[in-house]
Amino acid sequence: MRPIFVIISATAAATVLLVMMAPFVAPAGQRCTACHTAPNASGGYEFRMPALDVVCPSSVPPNTSFNVSLTLRHQGSYEVREPQATLNLTGNGLPGPRANDSRALSPISSQGGASSIAWTVESGNSSGTVRLGITVGFTAHFRHTTPGSEDNARFAFSRFSMIDIRPSVVYCTVGSMSLSDITGRTASFELVCVSSAANITISASPNLAKALALSQASITGMEPGQRSTVTLTVANGSIPVDNGRIDILWENATGAIDSSFVLVTVQRAVGAATAASMSPLILTGRVTGMASLGLLLASMVLGYVKKGGERRVRVHCAVSWFILGLSVYHGIMLAWGPYSRVWLGNWMVLGFVSVAVMGISSINGLVQKWMVARTGYRAWAWIHRGTIIAGIVLVSIHAILMGTDFAAVRNLFLPAALPHSYL
Repeated sequence: MRPIFVIISATAAATVLLVMMAPFVAPAGQRCTACHTAPNASGGYEFRMPALDVVCPSSVPPNTSFNVSLTLRHQGSYEVREPQATLNLTGNGLPGPRANDSRALSPISSQGGASSIAWTVESGNSSGTVRLGITVGFTAHFRHTTPGSEDNARFAFSRFSMIDIRPSVVYCTVGSMSLSDITGRTASFELVCVSSAANITISASPNLAKALALSQASITGMEPGQRSTVTLTVANGSIPVDNGRIDILWENATGAIDSSFVLVTVQRAVGAATAASMSPLILTGRVTGMASLGLLLASMVLGYVKKGGERRVRVHCAVSWFILGLSVYHGIMLAWGPYSRVWLGNWMVLGFVSVAVMGISSINGLVQKWMVARTGYRAWAWIHRGTIIAGIVLVSIHAILMGTDFAAVRNLFLPAALPHSYL
């Protein structure tokens, strides 16, 4: 019997270790202000607006086509439906009047994601300015705990920028960019040559120079139509950096010096919460959930082991009832805690169903002699094994679609359009 206890102990230890090492993923969700008005209502559910990234040059030459791109980033917890972006261009740097250009973005599911579009803009034939405004409207769709109870709310937000239209030999495709302060993180922009340029130098402002490394500091020359990519790499993320700029200087055909720049913001990285910062409620719920899954697999192996006789059977039964108790405790700790308002969610219900199926399997094993006498051993074995396999499948689906410790698996293999669990 010693190998059996070694298997059980190793499985339990491995699952607990996995829980302690796994990154914490807090349950996210939409707090409906119509029915959850208290501070941190529903365990801290809060509405989070999507982020809007607009990429455009800070200056371009006259008679030049350039791109304005937009990326809508959503962290998840509710669906972003019918997102619509409207580009508004005004100023004397345009070739003529231009009507607002509205375009639909792809909707984003409650698991989060990004949606992008781009416009091509023509500058006028003389110096001037272009005032660029982008407005994004969307419908936030979320559900309540009660099945069939859904809500929609319309939101909109805007971003503005200014583009200089002036004679220039070289221009940058990006006027501003941001990147995390994590060492090794990269970002890039392109230099576009309109007419011949020579002795191009690229340098970072003093507050960026110690933290960032540039892929190239100089370019001997560029010909009309040529593009060159400049990559920024965070060489030392421990150095505090706020805002800075990348300066580009060059000589045109007459030998005159001209310049441009790219604004850079280095953002502080926010680390994941550690086990020490978790509440005992959440930590206990994670440990019991992972331990019950690991022990469930070990218990199934015990059921198929032929050696050990009655002692093995008793251990198998004891482990099975212990798993059932852990599963019930796991559900109570989380359903009454961080998942209190979503305990009837689709994938949460799978957890309850799996506990019920495992309970049927355990009761089936408890009344084995009574069942065998009436239905035969073969029928009893099919019921017992079928229910335990069904329980394992249901638990696995529940864990992958909802489990904190399976977030990496969920994000890696599941499509973004899959309905999220705790909405």
